[in-house]
Amino acid sequence: MNDAILLAMIQECIRHGKAVVYAHVMPKHGSKGFTIRQGIQSILVGQIIEMYPERDRVLICGEASDLKIDSRFIGVFIHSSVRVEWRQDAQVVIITMYRPDKHYWTDHETRRRT
Repeated sequence: MNDAILLAMIQECIRHGKAVVYAHVMPKHGSKGFTIRQGIQSILVGQIIEMYPERDRVLICGEASDLKIDSRFIGVFIHSSVRVEWRQDAQVVIITMYRPDKHYWTDHETRRRT
């Protein structure tokens, strides 16, 4: 499946309330200065920047409005690791959300080489 179709399916699931946010996402995002709502918003306007077919996941990067600039992070972007579960009806599972850290990302879409 191509990126554009998969992204559209993910975004449509979220719009129709067919999304689950893993519990461990909740404590992590607060220390990074964003809300779950901002994370969801970033998925709805974002793009797939990495695919992990062996794990049935994609990494989506999008901008979030009202996100405060923080020198530790790149811009107002949020990354979300997302999996689509194919049961009788598709459902999106948000595995994690984080802001791209300048130590690990050269820009909002490119990982630093280690």
